[in-house]
Amino acid sequence: MAVFATPDDGRRLQIFTVTEDTPAASPELAENDPGYGFAQQHGYRPLHRAAAPLWSELTYRYDDRDKGPRRVIDHRFEAADGTLYAIRVSGPENLDPELLRAPLTAALDSFCPSAGKCAGQ
Repeated sequence: MAVFATPDDGRRLQIFTVTEDTPAASPELAENDPGYGFAQQHGYRPLHRAAAPLWSELTYRYDDRDKGPRRVIDHRFEAADGTLYAIRVSGPENLDPELLRAPLTAALDSFCPSAGKCAGQ
């Protein structure tokens, strides 16, 4: 897992592989698993869901004990090499939504698995 944080505005970007069979199954499990699902977090509330055949996305909010109210965009997708990945960005709930989404968009636009064929190649 790769984690990037911006101390100035509290945003955090995580990139990791997932093991579920489809991009739709992955966030469903991450949200609702009884052992570690993020729906169990204090103040959890789903805000938006979107999906297509090769990706799914869930935006939600929760209350972090140390950082306060947080908003998360959790994007799951199938890369060009067939591997499923998650890119998750989080930040303060009151952060401008475009500023929250910006690192996710940049990561998706430039994403290239180390051994995979990438867009534009």
